[in-house]
Amino acid sequence: MDDSTTHRQEVQLGKYGPLFAVIGIVCIVLTWINGFQSPTEWTSMLHSYLFAVVLFMSVTLGCFGLMLLQHVLQGKWGLPILRIFEAGGGLSMFVLMAVFFIPIGMYAHQLYPWANPAWMNADPLLKHKEPYLNWGFIGIRFAIYFLIWGGYAWLMRRSVRKQESDGRFTHQKNRAKYCPPGIVLLFLTVTFAYTDWVIALDAHWWSTMYAFWFVSGMALGAVSIAAAISCLNADKPPYSNFVNKNWTRDIGNLMFTFTMLWGYTNLGQYLIIWHGNLPETTTYLVNRSIGHWSYLGFILVIGQFFVPFFALLSPTVKATPRLLAFVAIWILLMRVVDHFDVVEPFFRAEMAIKPADILALLGVGGLWAAVFSWNIRQAPLFPTYDPRILEVEHAH
Repeated sequence: MDDSTTHRQEVQLGKYGPLFAVIGIVCIVLTWINGFQSPTEWTSMLHSYLFAVVLFMSVTLGCFGLMLLQHVLQGKWGLPILRIFEAGGGLSMFVLMAVFFIPIGMYAHQLYPWANPAWMNADPLLKHKEPYLNWGFIGIRFAIYFLIWGGYAWLMRRSVRKQESDGRFTHQKNRAKYCPPGIVLLFLTVTFAYTDWVIALDAHWWSTMYAFWFVSGMALGAVSIAAAISCLNADKPPYSNFVNKNWTRDIGNLMFTFTMLWGYTNLGQYLIIWHGNLPETTTYLVNRSIGHWSYLGFILVIGQFFVPFFALLSPTVKATPRLLAFVAIWILLMRVVDHFDVVEPFFRAEMAIKPADILALLGVGGLWAAVFSWNIRQAPLFPTYDPRILEVEHAH
């Protein structure tokens, strides 16, 4: 197979960027207009907006984390989808997500107990947590999170572009040295970030498994996006040159691993809370067992764990790109349901899907997809500077 055929690119992942941008802007505007109807609708809109931002923050961090992991392991399985991780977890994506958090900060007093002086003064536990949960310290932590994530993303992309320019293997070796500390920092910052953004919604609840749960979900969502994109385009260059049974088996096994981790951390958190039987921890599960929220939990147990678990056990599924893409899309739908179940029960006694939930999801998601499309156009879909890409092609 000659070089022109290998690097011919019929897949144009960036061509729908303007459409995604229009959808995102329109839906964001409609989301805020919907909130202006009444004070109650405004508060409900903020809840929906927070759910959407936390969801796509998870996807961004998942892409960023798997990009770092690929540079550390330098596995051939990650080469065909490395550009997807770079586009989903790049510097511009972190800038976008930081902008999305601005309204949350502006109206934090309607979301977080620590940000409302009335709630703070009436709750002794909140007063006790005030040295940690206060605007100054939270603002500093927020800046640290995004500086670390964005700085690492910029550093990795800069190194990749240099290697694309001069072809020196030294850049690849340096990335393998820089990324392990980055993975450690990612785990630490995600632990503190999701404590600030999600756990802090309930002044009395805490969990020691929460961060690992989010990390496993982040990775599961990111690898599922990559699997869906690559497998749906398996018959078009350049993916047609690399997507084969061996590669789809590796990606399917990776999805299976993260599905297992998600199930393990969920079960672990449940067992720890159940065994401890402490009021300050049981509220999380109790609130998600009332009314129709219990049905949503059942859907997640079946749909987020058992369905992909048994599907990905099948060699046929992992050897067939279309079937693997279907499983990946299913997992992504369940990731949306999972984040809805994580965030909204803090605010709603009864499960109900509101128009603002859909609008916020499409608004934030549309702009995320627009930036992703712009990022993916900045470089060839495959890192052609890497000689290992020829090995992947040869295996095909």
